[in-house]
Amino acid sequence: MKICMVGQGAFAKKHLNGLARIDGIEVASLAGGRPETTETTAKQFGIPHWTTNLEEALAQPGIEAAIITSPTQIHADQAI
Repeated sequence: MKICMVGQGAFAKKHLNGLARIDGIEVASLAGGRPETTETTAKQFGIPHWTTNLEEALAQPGIEAAIITSPTQIHADQAI
């Protein structure tokens, strides 16, 4: 299953560490808030695509699910 991770902070990193231990899971895209930290997190976890644009991240080929780990106050807008 190909996943898009939304958020690049501490909660995202906890999820990414867990996902790395699940066979068949590929985090194919990372949508973050700041380019510098998003790129750094993508490189750290071997995520091939990163962006600060959520629509771009979700449009990557094969994405089947998203995990929202961004700040709580923007979860609803992102989910919609």
